[in-house]
This record gives sequence, C-alpha cells and structure tokens, in this order.
Amino acid sequence: MREKWTSAPKIAAEYVVGMNDSSDRRDILTGWQSMAQGGDGGQIEPWGPSIRSIVYPDWSDADFSVAIRYVKDLAREI
Repeated sequence: MREKWTSAPKIAAEYVVGMNDSSDRRDILTGWQSMAQGGDGGQIEPWGPSIRSIVYPDWSDADFSVAIRYVKDLAREI
C-alpha cells in the first residue's frame, strides 16, 4: 500500500509541492504537522491501522518536521 513518494522526507516534499490540488496538499501538511508531534495521522479506515503505521512506517517525528521544512523551501523557489 505504501507509495514510493513516501519513502523519504525530501521525496515526499517534492511530491507534495508538485500536487495540483491545494486541498490535498493542505491535508497532507496538516497530517504531517500532527505526526511531527507524535500523532498517528488517524485511521485509514474506521476499523484499520493508522496512516502513519501504513504510509510512513519508518518515519520519526523529526522526519515529518523535515518534510514540512522542505515543502516551505521548495515552495519559495517556485
């Protein structure tokens, strides 16, 4: 279920900056903000595992902060 773009903070940030839908981009950044503070991103399905455990299984809290910083830096370059 994990997609390649979620493999590392920099790759994820590049993907998010390139998204056409600003609503989707905002949703991802909101989730990252929560996960940077130890959150799990909520459940994928009401009965299922968390977004963090499935989509970002090896990311630390700091990785989410790094990804957010990359997004901010890349957005300035555009």
